[in-house]
Amino acid sequence: MEKDCYERLAVHMADLAIGPPYNEHLVEILRESLNQQEAHVLLALPSRTGPFETRSPAWIAPKCGLGEDEVEALLSDLAVRGLVYRRTTDSGGYAYCLHQFGYGMPQALFWPNEDTPYARRMADLCIRHSRSETLLQGFGGTGTKVYRWIPAHRTIAIQKQAVVPYADIEQVIHRAERIAVVNCNCRVMSRLKGRSPCDYPLEVCMKYDELAEYVVDVGIGRELSLDEALALNRKAEEAGCVHFADNVMEGEIKHACNCCPCCCWALGNYKRRRIPRDLLMACQFIRATDQDACDGCGLCQEACPIDAVCIKEGTAFVDRDWCIGCGVCVSACPNDAITMRRRDDVDDPLPGFSELSRVRMDQRSRNPEGTC
Repeated sequence: MEKDCYERLAVHMADLAIGPPYNEHLVEILRESLNQQEAHVLLALPSRTGPFETRSPAWIAPKCGLGEDEVEALLSDLAVRGLVYRRTTDSGGYAYCLHQFGYGMPQALFWPNEDTPYARRMADLCIRHSRSETLLQGFGGTGTKVYRWIPAHRTIAIQKQAVVPYADIEQVIHRAERIAVVNCNCRVMSRLKGRSPCDYPLEVCMKYDELAEYVVDVGIGRELSLDEALALNRKAEEAGCVHFADNVMEGEIKHACNCCPCCCWALGNYKRRRIPRDLLMACQFIRATDQDACDGCGLCQEACPIDAVCIKEGTAFVDRDWCIGCGVCVSACPNDAITMRRRDDVDDPLPGFSELSRVRMDQRSRNPEGTC
């Protein structure tokens, strides 16, 4: 049986460098979000590209049989609805591309924090998509990870060892040319599903440069000054949030979030031991404990977002198979007994965002049916 336009679009999007893995839930997300004409226009946008590689309406129009003005109006509406990425060109117009997983698809549907029947239906489908084996294996696996955990800034500040700049979340913020913030899509989806209220702050998902431009332009995020961004990040750390960002050096990061174990699609899976620690995210640091300085107070055990710490005979021990090196325990320790140590069995972040896209595309091409 020939695939309909929504199934073809789901396959098309899965072929992006950081595309959402194909499954029936992705097809339903598209089917309930787009009419057939919109789906056909999105099929005219190229796949096998990295995020933010845009095309003009003049380039797109001949490929979908519509006029340039009609394509512009349709894609502009989809951009405001969170279903396609757009940016301003040097000539003052707009150019467009497909959202990629983590950079808008399906996260942008929840950044505005709206409670509507459509949003609740999307929350149900997106949670099903995020828990699927196709996503966990296709997006994770043994290849280069798209995202990495970053230790808390206060962890870096009290260390007695040199730390490379990419490990400092505040260096990430300082290097961004433009900064914006949106609501955490995981916490919004959790609320829409009627789950227990989350006590962590909601507006903590940081966007940089091209992605910041998009969320501000379409009105689903707000721009931050450098001082505002640093203050927001520190507030998230104080609340016990965990940082993650693109798996690239600090000057190339487009997206970083402050995660909680109750709602986060990755932390939640780790806390419940549903997946191996190194499946989804690059974990480049791990906890080390000074046993002489530790008095077994248990504060680090209480703080650990994934329950990887236990107290035995008056001393804290960490499960090295599960520690993600987030540094939340360091911030909780009153005795300066914990440091984050760089793992020597994990690669450094890639040098640039375009390199991350290229590597992911190469891995996808070599193993299109398996893990990336």
